[in-house]
Amino acid sequence: MPKDTPPSDSESEHKTVSEDLTTGKQSDILVEDEQTDTVEQSKKSRVSAKMVDADFDALRHTYLRIVSLGEKKPVFLPLELRDSLEKLARVSGVPNLAPSHIVINILKAFFDDNRELINRKLSGEKLSV
Repeated sequence: MPKDTPPSDSESEHKTVSEDLTTGKQSDILVEDEQTDTVEQSKKSRVSAKMVDADFDALRHTYLRIVSLGEKKPVFLPLELRDSLEKLARVSGVPNLAPSHIVINILKAFFDDNRELINRKLSGEKLSV
């Protein structure tokens, strides 16, 4: 086969994933081996539906609540993050919860957890949190 033509699908299945950059030799990892690896869940790591609901309730009380937005300024988020936050707001069961509320709650928790360190860093500044 000429070097210009790409290998067929059946040939590329058996090609290795990466090549050594210095020698151009292929590594020993086969593509098909990588695709067939499965992760088995141990019995100890299984979590009951009740436990998931209880953990989600704790999360909901901490981060998934409506807060006053006060003065509004735009904050730009990547689209996939915004979509994930919208999906989380929908499944939370909290009426009128918006992604903005979730972001505010997460940032408030971050500042609460790190307030002392941030204020020490900003001690020479006029700003404090």
